[in-house]
Amino acid sequence: MTTYKVVRNFVAHAGKLVGPGEHLTLKDQEAKHLLATGQIAPDAVQPLRTKAAAEAPEETATLPDVTPEPIKPPARKRK
Repeated sequence: MTTYKVVRNFVAHAGKLVGPGEHLTLKDQEAKHLLATGQIAPDAVQPLRTKAAAEAPEETATLPDVTPEPIKPPARKRK
């Protein structure tokens, strides 16, 4: 896996948008098309990863628990 720098446009990776100037880590096979179109370039300076950053889990967005609403019986018709 190699670190690449986004040169132009936005790139969707792992459910996130990565913009120009940001870094992302991709496998060579995944980066092949983006390299060919010129959207990313190999990063000359690899960002340093600390042990604490590698062990820290990523925050995942979760939806709140679904609580069903009570079903109301239909209103009685007036005559």
